[in-house]
Amino acid sequence: MQHRSFHIISSIFYIAPTLLSACGESVPQFEGSNAGIGSKENGAASGGSGNETNTDSDGLGLGGSFGTGSGTPSSGSPLLGPPTQDSPAPAGCGNETLDENEVCDDGNQLNNDGCWGNCLGIDPDYICPTPGELCSPFSICGDSKILRPGEQCDDGNSLNGDGCSENCQFELGYVCSGSPSACVETVCGNLVREGSETCEDGNDRPLDGCSATCQKEPTCDSNGCSPRCGDGIWDQVSEGCDDGNANNGDGCSKDCQIELGYSCEAAPCEEINGQCVLRVP
Repeated sequence: MQHRSFHIISSIFYIAPTLLSACGESVPQFEGSNAGIGSKENGAASGGSGNETNTDSDGLGLGGSFGTGSGTPSSGSPLLGPPTQDSPAPAGCGNETLDENEVCDDGNQLNNDGCWGNCLGIDPDYICPTPGELCSPFSICGDSKILRPGEQCDDGNSLNGDGCSENCQFELGYVCSGSPSACVETVCGNLVREGSETCEDGNDRPLDGCSATCQKEPTCDSNGCSPRCGDGIWDQVSEGCDDGNANNGDGCSKDCQIELGYSCEAAPCEEINGQCVLRVP
């Protein structure tokens, strides 16, 4: 077993070479005239009529607006007014290729899977970034809906300190449920692991492997201390990341590996005499 040396400066500090990993989504840019996101206002995605890429505040490329007579369905009749799910499908709908007269194409002509069966619209709360692949549920942190794995909670605001963070993650000492999420404080030491707790050993004593706030601590013996997954200390030899929890879907998995679509980097640390320290409650 490989050990890393940690020195206890006082009863509340560990020297830590690298602390918490901060993970952020690598949100793709969707280029082209037809990429879109479903909206409840018009029941369809914003389709495209130009080659430019418009980008909203979350970095998601949106197409242009639907025309009122430019589409030509397979019947050869012009498309009058905004399309509906009952509109005729273009000739290539369902061939896994996004044609100019399509908003999406997931390889079938079925409704209720994100992409309309006629390829002319996207269901609300879905995103269809890749032709030939099924669409995915999509939500934005702060919209009171939990639809994608990256959100642990969503209380409809972007405030910290209320149990659900501005990034829609459980905050230390809280557990949240529902949509919109309602958060309550957890009780460390009750032998029930919940919310942001990464361990639960039935007591609130620090320095026994599980802290007074039910967060994992480094494993220590007579040879020194070594980090373990979920303790918030990033061991760059054996871990791809360590964000101090045991949750999947937030960029750093429960096994401390970077998840697909995310990148992680070391978060700023508290320093004493020029050395990073991890404060133990």
